[in-house]
Amino acid sequence: MTTGFKLSLYQPTFRQQPDKQQNLPRYRNLLRSFESTLEKIISREEVDIILAPFRQLALDADFWSHPLDGLAILSDQNQFDIYRLPRPVPELAVVAQSFHIKPLLRIRQSAYRFNVLAITRKDVKLFEGDRDGIMEVPLHKGVPRTIEEALGDEQEEPHVTVARAEGSYGGNLMRHTHRDRQEDISIDTERFFRAVDSAITEYHSKASGLPIITAALPEHEAVFQSVSHNPYLMSVGVGIHPSSIDGHAFMERVRSVIMPFITERLERIRNVFSESASKDRGSDDVKVVGKAALDGRIQLLMVDADRMIPGVLVDGKGIEFYDASAQVIDDVLDDIAEVVLEKGGEVLVVPSHDMPTGSGIAAVYRW
Repeated sequence: MTTGFKLSLYQPTFRQQPDKQQNLPRYRNLLRSFESTLEKIISREEVDIILAPFRQLALDADFWSHPLDGLAILSDQNQFDIYRLPRPVPELAVVAQSFHIKPLLRIRQSAYRFNVLAITRKDVKLFEGDRDGIMEVPLHKGVPRTIEEALGDEQEEPHVTVARAEGSYGGNLMRHTHRDRQEDISIDTERFFRAVDSAITEYHSKASGLPIITAALPEHEAVFQSVSHNPYLMSVGVGIHPSSIDGHAFMERVRSVIMPFITERLERIRNVFSESASKDRGSDDVKVVGKAALDGRIQLLMVDADRMIPGVLVDGKGIEFYDASAQVIDDVLDDIAEVVLEKGGEVLVVPSHDMPTGSGIAAVYRW
């Protein structure tokens, strides 16, 4: 049987009715696209074998009952990996010699990604988002979820002294509270927020490197800012907890905080590329960048999310471009991005209008 084909399927999916009814028909249309491509290059029997897991998934009613906003499937003779995505993705059915991963990279490597930490005295939630939306992410087990979990029996209690007043038979019991209850609450809040900040920094921020903003009552945001040592924490918060506002309005508040920071970051990156390219330490020539990727020279790569260049990156040879008649289409930009990640470089997938070049790619070299 013919081997080596890798199938990459992407489609936007809908969570609510009536749009939700489109999900399965659109999925089946993508399967027909696979079928049409494969029938031109392999036998009918081989086509049926390759598409069998896709067709089986189409029959899984439980799977289609719980969609998110996007679906990705990467499949070959050794794997059938399904990804439910928190963002819509362009509809694609790609048959190639390598997986088409740029839509996944756009979610995971986007320059627009950030975290939102929603915190009260009673609970902690972490969200990850980009300019299109946010979704809650699981907290590491080392992050305390509540003040009781963080402090246990060590919460402050009012300090009370009992004494007898003179001048009366037996004396009157007098209770003197050294601190009022509000002061005890403030102390516990600070200790809880310190514990959360330390855990979020260690288990989430260090791993992701994402900017993080707080979403809490203003008085809680002020306390968290005062005790935090997270280098990724932004100095401006949302000023409200997500439970106090509807999702659309909350996202608009988040955008108003994060987008100026992201715009400034992208401008810095574009300036770094321009300066590097002027000193021959960067390039937007696809062939040159492809070779530099294979040599492990690329420190930072910007890739156009909205563009595909038919071809393949071959180790030891460089780029082989495809002509328009090719049935099996790889994306050179996708291949280069994958190699850069494998060799420890940073990849940012951005829309065309944010690219510093018109070639679909921009690289900054390590040397």
